[in-house]
Amino acid sequence: DAVRQVEAAGSGFLLNEPAPARPKILFEGHWFYRLSPVAVSKVRPDLSYPKWTKQYYKGGSAEWTRLQDAFAFDGHNALKSASWGLGQVMGFNFEVAGCRSVEEFVTQAFHGELAQLNHMMQFIINNKLDDELRRGDWRGFAKGYNGAGYEANSYHTKLARAAANSKFA
Repeated sequence: DAVRQVEAAGSGFLLNEPAPARPKILFEGHWFYRLSPVAVSKVRPDLSYPKWTKQYYKGGSAEWTRLQDAFAFDGHNALKSASWGLGQVMGFNFEVAGCRSVEEFVTQAFHGELAQLNHMMQFIINNKLDDELRRGDWRGFAKGYNGAGYEANSYHTKLARAAANSKFA
């Protein structure tokens, strides 16, 4: 429950949209920069940049606009460059999340939170993070789930706080 609360504020879908709602996403321009062979950064530096930054995040529905703009340059790699749904699993992790392609991963994310939860759990299990999760080793889990920069966003402390406040703890 702590991961769900921290990653997607408890919901895998944008709740302020009319039905059918779209999955929550966060478009990561530093991943698009790494994955796409197209020189997008020369014309849209807000979509493609060499280092992670929060500077271009728009949040909510506006992240879909960013994804659509990137999709116009390189659709396949744009899908890989966003985190999706309840667990905010990056599209490039589609195989670790149990899918054959990023397109299958995205399609399943639209099907519901159960599919999104499955992606998150497959990612956790396949990266052998389930022991850290069970033990409440929030530093170990955060490093494996979000990468080496987890401390910059206090990801481990947010997880610990969410776990402490969880009705499932």
